Amino acid sequence: MYRLFSRLALASLLVVSPAQSGRSDDGAVSARVLDSRIDQSVFNAIVAGSHLYAQKDVSGCYRLYQGALVAVEPLLAHRPDLRQAIVQGLKDAEGLKSDAPKALALRKVLDTVLTGLRSPNPNATPAAATAS
Repeated sequence: MYRLFSRLALASLLVVSPAQSGRSDDGAVSARVLDSRIDQSVFNAIVAGSHLYAQKDVSGCYRLYQGALVAVEPLLAHRPDLRQAIVQGLKDAEGLKSDAPKALALRKVLDTVLTGLRSPNPNATPAAATAS
């Protein structure tokens, strides 16, 4: 069951809709579109992890949350505050004794990332904030 949810979470990180690619003429994805994709992936990881946790697969939940955070951290170069929250959260979780508190700690980090992604980017320039 863990493998199924892990694969689903990984697949959600890799899915790109060609009809709504969000690419500019030079092939770059806008920060807004990237934030939306990361938001969807983080949300999917939370859902899959919560199912694992409810099924008493606490270790699987912890590793799924850890993998999701490791995967999205480099994609958040335009949001250094969220990158720092991820790095610090992963470091803090490693210091905990068992997987249950580690999973709960990383869930809080995932929630922080979602909240941040759903807020205006404080690092965006006015021109970048209006571009789509």
